[in-house]
Amino acid sequence: MTHRLARRTLLAGALLAAGCAPAHAERLITGGRVYTLDPRRPWAEAVAISGERIRAVGSRAELDPLVGPRTEIIDAEGGLVLPGFHDVHCHPVEGQADDGCPLDFDADAGRLVQQVRACADSGWVTGSGFDVTRLHPSPRPPRLLLDAAVPDRPALLFDQNGHAAWLNSRALAALGIDRHTPEVTGGLILRDADGEPNGLLLDNAMLVHSGRPSDEWPALLDSQRKLAEAGITSVADARVTWRGRGHQLGLWRRAEREGRLTARTTLGLWAYPELADDRQLPALAKAFRPDPGGLLSVSEVKICADGVTANLTAALLEPYLVGTPVPGDRGLNYFDADRLADYVSRLERVGFTVHIHAIGDRGVREALDAVETARERNGDLGARHRITHVEYPHPDDLPRFARLGVVADFQTSAPGIDDPAYRRGDEPVLGPERTGRLQPIRALMESAATVTLSSDFNVGALSPLPNIAASLRIGPQSVPSLARAIRAYTLDAAYALRQERLTGSVEAGKLADLVVLDRDLFARPVEEVGHAAVRHTLLGGRTVHR
Repeated sequence: MTHRLARRTLLAGALLAAGCAPAHAERLITGGRVYTLDPRRPWAEAVAISGERIRAVGSRAELDPLVGPRTEIIDAEGGLVLPGFHDVHCHPVEGQADDGCPLDFDADAGRLVQQVRACADSGWVTGSGFDVTRLHPSPRPPRLLLDAAVPDRPALLFDQNGHAAWLNSRALAALGIDRHTPEVTGGLILRDADGEPNGLLLDNAMLVHSGRPSDEWPALLDSQRKLAEAGITSVADARVTWRGRGHQLGLWRRAEREGRLTARTTLGLWAYPELADDRQLPALAKAFRPDPGGLLSVSEVKICADGVTANLTAALLEPYLVGTPVPGDRGLNYFDADRLADYVSRLERVGFTVHIHAIGDRGVREALDAVETARERNGDLGARHRITHVEYPHPDDLPRFARLGVVADFQTSAPGIDDPAYRRGDEPVLGPERTGRLQPIRALMESAATVTLSSDFNVGALSPLPNIAASLRIGPQSVPSLARAIRAYTLDAAYALRQERLTGSVEAGKLADLVVLDRDLFARPVEEVGHAAVRHTLLGGRTVHR
């Protein structure tokens, strides 16, 4: 027994004599290797748990004195014990919601029409999953394509990225969208030569015009099971509505009251581009309620700086190589640079972390500029603002992440992301030089920036394991090692959520948020990482998935 453990055991005995603590641990995880992410002791054989906390970490022999007749033994069966995964960019409610007809991302316009026709039943026809770029080669307007599939009922379909909606004529009429409908900040209603809507709504126009009230409570409940099955013990919902009937903030509060949560949930309240600042900012401040060690923390605001390259709306420093619907061909802003800087400055004074979507080089630069402006105005408040996606940053901006303390969050969850053809997919609109900058994960890690990996579920797969595997095989920008990829999904992600003192590593005194995998990833070929399964998930010492 080590001197440190001997002292802990003596302390436990003293507390027992005083009636302050149980003699034995309630649970012991053993029978596998424990990768702790504690630099003082990276590896262990067993973890003892009392209440919601980790009581001790060490060898089985060291922890044997803590095992009693009522101690539950969790056998890792030769697998790997890790801190619970932290997903810092997820859409657990939207991603789990039933959107009706599932559409193939790789389907062309003709095949999509066939799929929609086969799904059409009665009432509104809904669906999701298509790739908006597949509609552009068709000579017919998207509205008429969809009319051919569903001529007699409204049809409303969402793309896989969550940045475009495809509507038929009936749906446009039902939602009151016509040639006189004004544009909204951060979005576009695409129109034909006569000014009539052609059936595609991009970015914030999709969010403003296509939202129909629905009961998302079943989706929230189902998401809790899915998160536990994936070994995710902390999650950030990256777009939480807080206005209108049945808003998601109310659903999350209900889930907390009813004890339905299986993961520590950080809410990113949506910053509505179309809402006046003098109404929005006070309302956000009123909702602020941080609780990093609890099950529900209202402590982030999600802001989109730009759109996506699929829509030709990601914000660029230099124009796209093709004509776009946006004047100047440099993409659009949900929040322009000055407004974004003002929001970051004012929200960080409240205590919020600002979670910024930025894809194009101009979008990323403006997000970094906003954080730098906030630093100049407020001083260093210890903010941990996060830029997510970071797909095409300019090389000159990479050192600014570490200097400003901005977390860079990447997703390696898109199907086929490790295929070189996928990574050249934007060459026709960006050119090879800009396309070659895609997702500079390794460069940012080597610059000492804090880097996290996340799912963006359901744009990508929820499970961290295939996402970790993909991050190791995306060419020159791959994560340097399996250990670093795990850290990006655990301890560094816990830091991003202000939970690193409570979770993110397997250490005595921390919350027992743990996952047991069915194999030791470090002892298997990297090809097996994505096929590993979660055997056991614990949240605060309580089993939420077995």
